[in-house]
Order: sequence, then C-alpha cells, then structure tokens
Amino acid sequence: MVLKLARREIKNNLRYWCVFCLNLVIGMIGFSFILLFRSSVETALMERSREILSSDIAITGRRDLNKEEKTQVYSYLEGKVTHKNYLVELYSMGMAKGVSGSKTRLLFIKAIEDGYPLRGEIRLESGEVFDSKFIAQLQASPSVVVSPEVLHQFKVALGDEISFGKEKFVIKGVLKSDTTSSMRGFTLAPKVYIGRQHLKATGLMQFGSVAWYSHFFNFSQGYDVEQVKGEIKELITDPAIKVQTPENSGQQMTRILNYLSDYLGLVAIVAILISIVGSSYLFQSYLLDRVKQIGVLKTLGVSHKSIIGSFVVIICFWGAIAAFVTILFNLILLPMGFRYLEQWYLAKFQLILSPEIIWVIISVCVFINLSICLPILIKLLRLKTRELLDGKFIGTLKSIDILYYLPSLLILWSLSVWQSHSFKIGSFFLLSIVFIIVIVLFIFPFLLKHISQSLMGKKISYPYSLSIGQALRVMSRNKVSTTHQPLRFRVQYSAVQYSVFCGS
Repeated sequence: MVLKLARREIKNNLRYWCVFCLNLVIGMIGFSFILLFRSSVETALMERSREILSSDIAITGRRDLNKEEKTQVYSYLEGKVTHKNYLVELYSMGMAKGVSGSKTRLLFIKAIEDGYPLRGEIRLESGEVFDSKFIAQLQASPSVVVSPEVLHQFKVALGDEISFGKEKFVIKGVLKSDTTSSMRGFTLAPKVYIGRQHLKATGLMQFGSVAWYSHFFNFSQGYDVEQVKGEIKELITDPAIKVQTPENSGQQMTRILNYLSDYLGLVAIVAILISIVGSSYLFQSYLLDRVKQIGVLKTLGVSHKSIIGSFVVIICFWGAIAAFVTILFNLILLPMGFRYLEQWYLAKFQLILSPEIIWVIISVCVFINLSICLPILIKLLRLKTRELLDGKFIGTLKSIDILYYLPSLLILWSLSVWQSHSFKIGSFFLLSIVFIIVIVLFIFPFLLKHISQSLMGKKISYPYSLSIGQALRVMSRNKVSTTHQPLRFRVQYSAVQYSVFCGS
C-alpha cells in the first residue's frame, strides 16, 4: 500500500517533485562550492605558513641546543625526518666603501648552509635561486647576498665589498623574493645571507654575543607535527627554547585563517538552511493543494501510518536522487567554476569531495529534509476528515510541534559546531536562527493582529493609497500565510466579499 501510494503520487505530480529535487541540488551545490573554496584557502594559507617557517617544524632559541639536548632530539627524530637544516641569525654592524665614502649600518645576518630553506624559495634579481649549487658558492668564498635597501644605504653595487667584523664579503646577488621573510616577524635592519662556514671568521660569535639558533626539520608523510612538537617539548624543558610549527609560526596568519574558516563554514550552513526552508515551503505548497485528496484517502480507510509512510518513501527517494545529482554536478561544474576563479586566486583549488562533504550532502537531502517536511504532514493529518474534504487548513502551532522539529535542529546544531570549530559559536549561530523563527511565528502575528484591528471600519485606500491599504489588509488578515506559509488564495470580485474585505 505504501509503495503503491508513493508511486502514484510521483506519477501524478512528477513536475512538482522535479522542482523539489532541483531546489535541493542548487542548495547543495552552493554548500559544496563554499566548503571546497574554504578548504583550498586553508591549504594555501597553511602552505604559506610552512614557507614562512621554511620547514615542518623548527627548534629556535637565543642559545643553541647543548650536547645532551641535541643528542636526545636528533635521536628521537631519527627515521621521522626527511631533511634537516641549521641556521644562525644575528645583528651586526656592516661597513662598506661606496661612491659617497665609507658607511656603517646595522644589518641582520643569516648564516645558512646547504638545503636552506627546506620549504619555500629565495630568488635573486638575476633569476638565480638558493639551490645547492648557489649555496656551495657562498660557502666556497666570502660572498654575500643582500636586500635591495642595502645597495641604497651603502651606495654600493654588485661586486663591491662589505665587511662584517673581521671578514670582507663580496656582494654576489640582490634578493628579489624571500618566502621566509616573516619568520621572525619585524626586523630592525635589512637582512643579508652568508655561508655559515664563514661566520666564525667574522669574529662575531664570541662569549656574550646575541644570536638566534634554529634547527629545521621536514617530516615524511603520516607524522602528526603537533604530537612531535609535544614530544620534543618534553625532551627540552628550558622555556628559552621554542618549538614552532606552521600553525604558530605566523600568529596573525593563523588567526586570519581561523576567522575565515569559521565564517565560510557558517555561510555554508546558511546555504543549507535556505535550501531546506525552500524545500519546506515547496512541500507545504504541495500539501495545501492535496488537502482534499488526503481527506479522500482517510475516508477510504487509509491509515495515517500508510499516508505518512508513502511521503517518507517519496522524500527519501527524491532526496537520494538530489544527493546523487549534486555529487555528479560537482564533478562537472565545480572544476569549471574554480578554473574561472584561478585568474584572481593563484593557489590551486581542491576539486575532490571529501567523505565528510558527501555524508553531509546525503544527510541534508534525506534526513534533514525528512525531519522538516514530515511535521507539516503530521499537522495536516490532525485535522478532521470533514475539514480536509472542505479544503480547510487552519495553521495552529502546538507545543508538540516543536518536538517534531528537534531532530532537524540537532543536526543543524551539530553541523554549525563542526563548521565553526567552536561549541560556543555554533550554538550562538543556531540560537540566532531560532530567535528569528520565534519572532516570525509569535511576534509578527501579534503585530499583524494589531494592524488588522486598526484597519477595521476604515476605507480601503487607508492609509496613504489603495495599493498600500490593500496590501496591509491581505497581510494582516492572512497571518498564517504571511508568516510561515506560502501566500495561496484567489481574489473573487463579488460585492459580498468586497464588503467583507473592506471591513464594513
């Protein structure tokens, strides 16, 4: 009986159910687009954080690791890392003879070794990059790569000499781009790169010298960097030594990433909400057209269970089709849309739907949609058969109706918490939606009733004009249609109805 009723409903109202399915597909495509865009932005910003740190993890401090600490750390990381590097940074006065005489300026010296940076890229104005061959040249002879402002401050050019401490260095190149430029945040002086092999010859590293020592590591796939960070902190208890990961290397970028992620996640929830509200209105419109038919079914002895079961089958069937079509369209439309966006956004977009997104699409199309539509049908079936046959449907909200919507609210709440990564933000977001619904269902009817009473006995052109007066009367005297049901009635121009409408 249930399947027979469901098949007949679909056959007789195929156009409506196709529109119902299309509404879900459009909403879910928007949801998928927003989530994939967010995932792509997160990936790009996280990669940028790795480039700023120049590795997967870094151990830094104003002092170098002592022999015992270094032995423990390197023993623990053995077999986990694919590449490692060492860097020494310090401030020092540099001196050079330019076209306007000798000048002395403060510089930020970075003594590097082969392999730096482990992530990211340092490129020169000549087009060269810091690869193994170029760094080998820095190690072989006292040469230096300087920032563009160094040439301007010292009035020097490529091939000139600049001194740090006891050693003279030949200017070999000028920096054009450096992805590691923000690793230590704001610096007091322009930076220069030298080979670490020549640092000792400068005489700058003596007792009491202030410098920063950094050990960089890249990990093979499958290792949790945060877990490794915790293990290293247990080995090094000195608070002067910091263990940094891409998540905390650039605090401002991480903060922006979190805000953007939460915002886009809630926007995706809004896309879902609009879709299910549309489904609710479409289903409600459909039921209002089927009131008499449902009354006939009850007259013929069809039970409430069979009627509800038939609509459960229909909603699940079309929800499953909508989910399948959404996934299929995502494979076709999203690559086209992201290719269009790539002209403004340089990073690559993620084009693969994750299992989480697929599960959310199925849940919304089937379960949330079902929990939103069925309470409307249950409320309709509470009417007496005579009222259904007369085509009457008086929308009354009872306390038990709220319980019918609890499953959908719980699912929306869990999605909000998941997307906002915060119990507090997700809960506040859902409460805001519930607050708006309460205003629409309870406060708006009260205001409409007050408007209706104030218009009683007044001319239809009151207030202001005929169009405004007619609109106010239609809204205020059809409170259910105005607040939470589609506006569906026909105006018949008879003398009796016209007088009733005017309130006389």
